[in-house]
Amino acid sequence: MLLGSGGDRHHPKNLVSRQLFHGAKIEKQETYLLKRIQFMELKWVARPDNTAAKKEGVVKMSDIIRDFQGLPATCISDALNGLTNMDPAIKPVSDDLKVAGRAYTVKLRAADNKQVLKAIKEANEGDVLVVDGRGYVHNASCGDFVIGLAKTMGLAGVVIDGAVRDIEGIRELNYPVFCKGTTLAASDKHGTGETNVEISCGGAVVKPGDIIVGDADGVTVVPKEQEEEVLEKAKVKLEKDEKREKEILGDSEKVLAYIEKQLSK
Repeated sequence: MLLGSGGDRHHPKNLVSRQLFHGAKIEKQETYLLKRIQFMELKWVARPDNTAAKKEGVVKMSDIIRDFQGLPATCISDALNGLTNMDPAIKPVSDDLKVAGRAYTVKLRAADNKQVLKAIKEANEGDVLVVDGRGYVHNASCGDFVIGLAKTMGLAGVVIDGAVRDIEGIRELNYPVFCKGTTLAASDKHGTGETNVEISCGGAVVKPGDIIVGDADGVTVVPKEQEEEVLEKAKVKLEKDEKREKEILGDSEKVLAYIEKQLSK
């Protein structure tokens, strides 16, 4: 206690001492808070994934991802000789949805989706959440709320080797979700599984950072170490397809000539 005149708290000397003490304490607290604010500002700037765009659900996309998104998944599949395609049962919840982005992987035990929440927290904006749900469709790996979390955090989409629920709510989000179907039952949240590891999704090997492309035809995986080569091959394939269509379709004689040529091989 700051008492110096007979223990009288109201003595003028003691009042001054108390004011100085509390003033110094407040100043110390203000200095601490200022340093914390400066630290948090530096931390915010240092993490490019913690942006306003991410909070608003805006997807950040690199040039190569944008190029892949502009290509049909069939052309990308052809460029990879069809060897990295997921199970064709994995389809978008609406045919007009398309996804392209780098994989952030999740390995689950059937009927346990806690690791999905962990992955949403860890992934960067523009990533595609790829969930190895082991093909289990009796319990949903995600519902519309969890899908909404992924959208809000700026993820490019979600691909699940398993089922979802709340399908009407998911469709209303107008957000790329690919899965094997819908179900009624929720999953538990025990936390069994891993994130950001190599997985198998729909029979295809997926490593963190691989490029995922999906549209109404299905989902394919572009290994990271092959992405430039695959992109060029897929572009050439698309150009050939478009040229063939322009030259042949609409002319019955050219159609017959094309068919005869193919049959003669």
